Amino acid sequence: MIVVFAGTKDGRDWVLDRLDQGEEIVVSVATAYGASLYPEQEKLQVVSGRKNLEEMKKFLLAHDPKRVVDWTHPYAVEVSRNIKKACEELVIPYGRIHRETSLVGLEHPKMYTFHRYEPLTEYLKKTKGNILWTIGSNGLDQVMIKDLIHRSYVRVLPTSQVLMKCEGLGLDPSRILGLQGPFSKELNLAIYRDYDIEYMVTKDSGKPGGTLEKVLPALEMGIQVLVYGRPVE
Repeated sequence: MIVVFAGTKDGRDWVLDRLDQGEEIVVSVATAYGASLYPEQEKLQVVSGRKNLEEMKKFLLAHDPKRVVDWTHPYAVEVSRNIKKACEELVIPYGRIHRETSLVGLEHPKMYTFHRYEPLTEYLKKTKGNILWTIGSNGLDQVMIKDLIHRSYVRVLPTSQVLMKCEGLGLDPSRILGLQGPFSKELNLAIYRDYDIEYMVTKDSGKPGGTLEKVLPALEMGIQVLVYGRPVE
């Protein structure tokens, strides 16, 4: 039996492929919604809930896997560090599967990369025009500052927890786009046009995250693309 930390679509696809090969798998995901996306199968157990280091160690001890596979999101660096450390302390073989970037070699005068939220928000404070944030909900508390919130639209997963967080940050419901991606180029174009977007902020989430489908049409429309770059693991 193996333990897999995988809440993303590519992680789920990998798990289902392994199940087809006869592997017995316990999957750990952060949320109940993430767990609901897995089908019920005889050799699959799905456990939801965020875990700190000690909780991960208890979880792994309870299941005693022959190895652990880390299929977490490329921006979930702290989670990956805790998984790796727990495996090292418990002497369990650990493997990290990295999602390929979509933006290597793509250069454009209207595309800038930032590796911290503070310089990104400082840059935006000097601009005018509507901003679309497509970075997920986890970083919104760092960017929804007074100077930007009245110009911002956020595209987030439409769960009650996420929507409540957005409203708690002071976002008007009309500025919360509750949608599940990834999104087609055509839908992105429609959103950019209908909401008069001049700045689009994204992470480099790779092909499964629809990064190019967001970035390329934005650049075609003359929208400035601000990339929150991947953290160093």
